[in-house]
Amino acid sequence: MIEDLLPVLRDRYPTFFCSAPLREIGCLPGWLDLIDELCRTLKTYMDAHPELPSIRCVRSRKNSGGYASTIPEVMRRAVK
Repeated sequence: MIEDLLPVLRDRYPTFFCSAPLREIGCLPGWLDLIDELCRTLKTYMDAHPELPSIRCVRSRKNSGGYASTIPEVMRRAVK
């Protein structure tokens, strides 16, 4: 059964998931723990580096049985 994880993730990480075009994150059960751990790690990193621009998830999708999330190019360059 597909679950919409967006309300849970928006509640826990409002700055990451505040993008208006993002309407749902539909995933099978079990993905919440993995995505939550990713977000927790990113939040810890961002808290330690306040000079970086904030992270926003702008797209979330299933990709070959896995999970793919898109962040803007400026963030990818900043985190490298």
